[in-house]
Amino acid sequence: MTLNSAGIDPNNLNAVLGYVNEVEKQLIPLKNTIKIHFLRNFTIEPIAPFLKFHCYKAGIQPQLTYSDYGNLRQSILDSQSDLHCTQPDIIVLAQYFDSNDLFSQPWGDFESLSSEILGMLALLIEKTAATILVNTQLPHLWPHLTANTPESLGIASLFESLNPAIKSMAASSKSRIIVTDWERYLQRVGESEGLDSRYWYINKAPFKKAFLTNYAADIARVAKVQSGKLKKCLVLDCDNTLWGGIIGEDGLSGIKLDPNDYPGKIFYDFQQQILALYNRGVMICLCSKNNESDAMLVFDTHPGCVLKRQHLSAYRINWDDKATNITRLSQDLNIGLDSMVFIDDSGIECEWVKETLPQVTVLQVPKDLSQLPALLFKAHCFDTLSLSQEDKHRTQSYQQEQSRKESAAQFSDVEAYLASLQLELDIHECRPEEITRVAQLTQKTNQFNLSMRRYSEADITRLSNSPVHRIFVLWAKDRFGDYGLTGVIILENTESQIIMDSLLLSCRILSRRIEFAFLDHCISAIRTHENQSIQIPYVPTPRNAQVKKFLEACGCTLMNTQSDTDYFILDRDPVIPAIGFIQLKEPIR
Repeated sequence: MTLNSAGIDPNNLNAVLGYVNEVEKQLIPLKNTIKIHFLRNFTIEPIAPFLKFHCYKAGIQPQLTYSDYGNLRQSILDSQSDLHCTQPDIIVLAQYFDSNDLFSQPWGDFESLSSEILGMLALLIEKTAATILVNTQLPHLWPHLTANTPESLGIASLFESLNPAIKSMAASSKSRIIVTDWERYLQRVGESEGLDSRYWYINKAPFKKAFLTNYAADIARVAKVQSGKLKKCLVLDCDNTLWGGIIGEDGLSGIKLDPNDYPGKIFYDFQQQILALYNRGVMICLCSKNNESDAMLVFDTHPGCVLKRQHLSAYRINWDDKATNITRLSQDLNIGLDSMVFIDDSGIECEWVKETLPQVTVLQVPKDLSQLPALLFKAHCFDTLSLSQEDKHRTQSYQQEQSRKESAAQFSDVEAYLASLQLELDIHECRPEEITRVAQLTQKTNQFNLSMRRYSEADITRLSNSPVHRIFVLWAKDRFGDYGLTGVIILENTESQIIMDSLLLSCRILSRRIEFAFLDHCISAIRTHENQSIQIPYVPTPRNAQVKKFLEACGCTLMNTQSDTDYFILDRDPVIPAIGFIQLKEPIR
């Protein structure tokens, strides 16, 4: 658990320090630990309370370490430096170049400065497995008014060229490099609230608290993604949330939803933001007190309604209370309540869901309606470091799952139903093009996840190239459609035994005995002799109890418990129930 941070102004240093001190004083347990290391050429330590605040309120325990001041390249090259000894999850490459003394530095022109920054990024990619955060440089705010020529623009044109080069390298880094946009922070807070020239000259500390809390919030957002604290589903009210007015009273022609006129364009733009989330793989659901036929008429026929029926993963449109309906939606989709975000215009409904379902993130339609289209941007609920093909087809997958449920209702015998699915599995070792999806599954999967280890793409790449590790992936499909890449097993093969580093499957493929077939085939592929045992470290959480049941059903034996880990062992072939109805595409080797 974490302390309630509601109402705390993240710009108020005293309030932030009070919250941070209270969390640390009460020793509130936070299981998600993220190691963050700063490589910096200025005094960055004042960011610490703001970064702890944003991490603590997200349930993350940050471990902060700092390189020697200004000693960046040496820290990267020295294998014994704090950077490499710490083995951080996130490296923050924080460099500030003041326009007044830029040209007194060894790199006094664009080519030299660009080469220095991009070169360090390349070294970090090569020599570490961390996610790397790099900042843009701030523009020269007060240039001379001169002719618009390259010679006269000087410093201003240097940064205008440098920042696109940084962003271009980040875009081609396959999620290894994330840009923290200092220009945007300064636009938000302004020069007087963001920059401190006096402290820059006294202590090499150029930023005020308003700038630092924006910077810290973005670092914490990356930490949240790496910790698996991701939202998957957006649940929406309808009346006065997706359109203005009440469809049951105002009728189809009376609601406000129009790309040109006020206030209809506000709701139209809001729906455009929701559609963008859908295209990134976020599940969209409805939870509305309404007559279903009235509400669905808008999605099916209204010319200004951007969202259509095919964009919806599920909906509950009735007169039951919304907390009950949200719970039903989570059960329909087989996802946790903590992966859901609910938006409603009613303060009463929002407070009821907050009180009844504290795991759900609740957002209320702003009183200033013009702020509605920006609501989801500012909430940062659906951050992700990468997108996979499975993300783009997620709603289609859940619609296929509904067809499976309808089919299952026609069978009284489980075996007959499973046989009717015509399941086909493709199990093979991880290929380079699958690394993004494998890393994503480790970050997102919570219910069927053995060790709860969260890996970046760099981590999966490293494990793929390790001589003692093997990563197996599972693709599944049936007569209703393709599930995609939905399972991962990571095994470490030592001389005496095999250690199961990770075992995880998407909740969409459970209850079909696929997990048994997956385990059986992977162990058969890696075991070199019958007596080679499999050690299986299981980290229990409130949501992954079904993993323990699976291990016990397979014949695994609990050997001992240390700290928060139960150690199982499998010293024989796993016990496998009937899986004759599952076809394996080809044997793995």
